[in-house]
Amino acid sequence: TRALSAAKDTFEIGRFVQEVESGNYDAFFRRLQSFLPTHPTGDRRAKAGTRHGAALPERPLHRLQAGRPVHASGIPYLERAYRLVLQTNQYIYIMEFKLNGTAEEALRQIEEKGYALPFSGDNREVFKIGVNFSSETRNIERWLVG
Repeated sequence: TRALSAAKDTFEIGRFVQEVESGNYDAFFRRLQSFLPTHPTGDRRAKAGTRHGAALPERPLHRLQAGRPVHASGIPYLERAYRLVLQTNQYIYIMEFKLNGTAEEALRQIEEKGYALPFSGDNREVFKIGVNFSSETRNIERWLVG
């Protein structure tokens, strides 16, 4: 069953990559939502049952670049907020995750802090995405694209 699980993870990561490379952020987030409840995070604090923060799965967010033209940067543990930048040949995704916040707050932070400014001269399409992550459900509740 371990080999079957690894094969399923590889398939899912391949699907994540396809969605990101094609600019289909809605499909990416829906797949991430379905992946989160069933995927172990590997985070010691989450396993220890702490009530501070919530773990995001490292595999789909950080292995997106596995042999493909996708670059991911960020840290997979939410204390209050987490920023992830994904870059493909055609798109740049700037995502701000808010723990128990709102997608609107996250999107506003992207704008106010100028996270997209380093990419202003880039020819790729930039997606700014605010994401609300719930520590109660340990999942994404809403995303908003600006």
